[in-house]
Amino acid sequence: RTVKGIDLLLRSALELAHVPDIYWLIVGAVVDPLVTRLASDQRLEGRVKLVGSQPSGGGFAGLMDIYVAPSRKEGLSMGIMEAMSQGVCPIVSDVGGNPELIRHQVDGLVVPTESPLAISQAIGELRRDPSKRAQYAASSQRRAAEVFSIEAWGNRLCNAYRQLANGSCQLVRAA
Repeated sequence: RTVKGIDLLLRSALELAHVPDIYWLIVGAVVDPLVTRLASDQRLEGRVKLVGSQPSGGGFAGLMDIYVAPSRKEGLSMGIMEAMSQGVCPIVSDVGGNPELIRHQVDGLVVPTESPLAISQAIGELRRDPSKRAQYAASSQRRAAEVFSIEAWGNRLCNAYRQLANGSCQLVRAA
């Protein structure tokens, strides 16, 4: 879907077409004809793979060095959380819940939306500095475990129930 910004990612790929060792794996159904056209550009020949919709699409994240989510609009992205939990360095656009998931230059890079140039610059930066990429990947994996894991969600829910049961939690009723 256009909202996911895969065309922006592929425009970034074209910006980096001169770099021979970057490969692009696109997971998910492609319904935007622009994505298909950009993916088949001769400058990227043999380096873009559209694998389509997969039952366990999130499992592909662990195959990547960098996970890019160039969304134009986003809530709280399961794909980003899956990449984080698999220790993959993320680059995300600054929309919706993305900046809540990824702290810029702590867990990955947050780039302006609608900017293929910013995406390609971020990819280039992480490609040139594998230690920074590894640092962000490790930080995002820790963050996923501490904040977004089932255990973390369960503990927050239990604590909320405890506060409610002990009367230390005040409910505000809407007027």
